[in-house]
Amino acid sequence: MVPNVKPAPVDSAALEWKPFRVTVTPPSERDMGMIIEARYAVAGGELRLNFQGKLYAVPINPGDDELHVARRLLREKYSSHGEFYGRINYPPQSIH
Repeated sequence: MVPNVKPAPVDSAALEWKPFRVTVTPPSERDMGMIIEARYAVAGGELRLNFQGKLYAVPINPGDDELHVARRLLREKYSSHGEFYGRINYPPQSIH
């Protein structure tokens, strides 16, 4: 589990935010799938993730793939409340 580190104060306007997308539910024959979007920036040895107006930060080492770390963190944060936005499974229709 990645710790929820409170980011050090940095001017958000000075950061270079990079948008990215993650497929959380792959498309299938019956479902279109689900893609979520967020953006990330690297400052002061930590990766900052901006997802749904919330800012998360994790330490990042030199040489780490920033996009990979951002996608992993986004999947973790999405999975904690992603079922709210998930597909609704209705019972099959039957005739009585």
